[in-house]
Amino acid sequence: MPTPTDLRRDFIKAFERLTHSRERYDVWADFLEMAFCATRKRALPPSPEADAIEARYTAAEKRHTPEDVRVMGTLLGMTALAMMDGGCDFLGQVAVELELRSDHMGQFFTPYDLSRMMAEMTFDTVGEVIAEQGFVTVQEPACGAGGMIIAAADALERRGFDIGQHLYVVGIDVSSMCFRMAYIQTSLRGIPATIVRGNTLSGEVFEQAVTPAFFPFYAANREAFDGWQRGEGRGGKASPDAEITQHGAEAEPSQPEQPAAAPESRSSPQRPNVKPTTYTRQPSLFDDGP
Repeated sequence: MPTPTDLRRDFIKAFERLTHSRERYDVWADFLEMAFCATRKRALPPSPEADAIEARYTAAEKRHTPEDVRVMGTLLGMTALAMMDGGCDFLGQVAVELELRSDHMGQFFTPYDLSRMMAEMTFDTVGEVIAEQGFVTVQEPACGAGGMIIAAADALERRGFDIGQHLYVVGIDVSSMCFRMAYIQTSLRGIPATIVRGNTLSGEVFEQAVTPAFFPFYAANREAFDGWQRGEGRGGKASPDAEITQHGAEAEPSQPEQPAAAPESRSSPQRPNVKPTTYTRQPSLFDDGP
């Protein structure tokens, strides 16, 4: 089995072959868009929203040759293998090595080892939270590629908990690139999450999506999760049980639940009002078609 380091090296080699006729940032953006759409569609029933996601995929696909599209599928497969057991911020590190971070936005992806240390320190009493509520919640107000979220899942799993049943995450980032990377990686890691493209400081929300793992999580924790959304968490508190932040910044306390809003609305991103969908099977990332 190749290591994440091996996969990252092979990923970068394959990616560089795609940039012979286009700017690397444009190719990266299209890869993330296609990977996001392919992953997101597996979490949607047949609907206008699913059709819109497929149209987005097709628009990005048309900018590349069939051979390049096949290479992008291979890149997604490498990402899936790297994320299977956690232990790394795969896409975040790839973006750093390819120099694809946005300097004007001040993007900095916290090294995974530092994220893991913070997660281990934050989760020292996580067993008590899960015993009382059934799951622990994490907010990441500047989630980047999702490295801190992955570290939190890894720390929880090391303590013997099932991340698919005992963890729920809200990750927020204003960058569309980070939004897609975080969604792809949390989905591939099997983390129940709502990933939001929004501004934590102003409360603006531009887009949001739940990961495929959210649906079995909700089925197992429906009553407790609905109570948490109403602000009936531990001790009647509306704030999350655990908050992990990047860059040393502290998250603002959660606001009371807002009315349900469309993804393009400007309601608070801190506690999205998720409307679960019932599925007859676990969605797969690797079904045929986009």
